[in-house]
Amino acid sequence: MHKAAIVIATYTGGEYSDVKASITKNLCKVISENTSYYICLVSHSPIDIETQQYCNAFIYDSDNSFQINGLPKDKLTHGMAELTSMHNAVNYLQRLGFTHIFKLAYDCDSTLDYNELIQRCQYICDNYDKRLISNGWGNKQITVGTLAYYCEIDFFKQAFSLEKPEVWHANFEMQVHKNICDLGLLDKVYLHSDRYFDGEGFLGFIVNQYVSCSDPDPSLTEINTDNYNGDVLIHNYA
Repeated sequence: MHKAAIVIATYTGGEYSDVKASITKNLCKVISENTSYYICLVSHSPIDIETQQYCNAFIYDSDNSFQINGLPKDKLTHGMAELTSMHNAVNYLQRLGFTHIFKLAYDCDSTLDYNELIQRCQYICDNYDKRLISNGWGNKQITVGTLAYYCEIDFFKQAFSLEKPEVWHANFEMQVHKNICDLGLLDKVYLHSDRYFDGEGFLGFIVNQYVSCSDPDPSLTEINTDNYNGDVLIHNYA
């Protein structure tokens, strides 16, 4: 039995912040208008109110450092920052009774039929006894892509565990694959192809990333940071 939520991971700080914020808003808006799934947006940067209101929940973690348990910043990649956001999301969603997540990066193609894609993932889980559905990240023999994936929450907590944060200084997608192999759970993973954006894509969908840094949306609303003064804030619009 699947009780699935869509988790959109974003970061709109740094260079081209307006563009990243606009792309994030568009993805949240389109998914909210075309699916009935619970949408949880997670970020280490403040997000404008309009974007939040396209979601059921927004989880903001003000700590965007790459330090976990005192490890130096130069030992970890940006993947650790996203990973901490994802743990914030799954811990929250599991308390609400959700069993599975469909994760998307903020710059994934908003025009895809995500209802159909999630249904295909669920079919594979149920009929082939799989707990994680994804692609490779260039080579599915040694990587598990994290641009978009469908995963059982309990499996996520094992495969993407923060118990040994020092392991994440390596290539992120390779480390996910290694973790799963070390756990003896590779038979519970379905990796459809080597890449999201060519060939057969992800279960027949070509998942392009839109990271264009030109022509930012001039209608982007001003970011309101008045309420962002804690470590982790959860805004639930359900």
